[in-house]
Amino acid sequence: TRIEKILLAHPGIISTSRRTGRAELDEHAQGVNASEIDAKFEVPEGYTKEEMLNEIRADLSIVPGTNITIGQPIGHRIDHMLSGTRANIAVKIFGSDLYELRSKAEEVRAQMENITGVVDLSVEQQQNVPQIQIKPDRRALARYGITIEDLSEMVDVAFAGEVVSQILEEDKMFDLTVRFDENHRGSMDKIRQARFNLESGVIIPLSELASIESKSGHNTISRENVQRKIVVSANVSGRDLRSTVDEIRANVETNVSFPQGYFVEYGG
Repeated sequence: TRIEKILLAHPGIISTSRRTGRAELDEHAQGVNASEIDAKFEVPEGYTKEEMLNEIRADLSIVPGTNITIGQPIGHRIDHMLSGTRANIAVKIFGSDLYELRSKAEEVRAQMENITGVVDLSVEQQQNVPQIQIKPDRRALARYGITIEDLSEMVDVAFAGEVVSQILEEDKMFDLTVRFDENHRGSMDKIRQARFNLESGVIIPLSELASIESKSGHNTISRENVQRKIVVSANVSGRDLRSTVDEIRANVETNVSFPQGYFVEYGG
């Protein structure tokens, strides 16, 4: 990868190995948009360790669209257990509206970026992605005797699919998934026209039961104790953690105002 090439170009880096994503049932699960790179290094002559890491941070900062945190594997695990993030400091902002959370997170990041000792500063990545939103028409459902749960199950099976069996080929097991073919789900019009057989024997298009729209929405929603949140994370270099957090807290309390129902927690 580009990041590994940048690392290996540094005189102190001997070798690298990369893991991309972690399984859903893993204790530290993460998507395929995240990688962990282990780098074996020796501090070159004329460098201190901090100088080498700062130089690497500067080299990696040119890679667009990335949030990079540098630390030790065990330290990352401990940070993750303590705060849910792989960084020394986690400023968690809680609230209901995702766009307001993003706006406040950027304000908090701005208050942190000029504090001495703060490195690897980043806001949790959340991007708008195209989505198909299906909103049930409750009156129509009532007319046909269908519940929200019934409609949700029908749509889920039709478009996402349901595993109904498994197929064994030699020593490999494959799921057998049933869903609509491409001719019935390949476009917005086809989704609207997709027909379902009701228990009453009536065959009805999905557009009679719900509104179907193409919109943009967040690719991920983070929660803690049921509440929506966004995290601003950072590491500390060349300074003690306590005084750094105290300065961050003072800056945020003085310069960032939060709407009613929104609040901040500091962890790490």
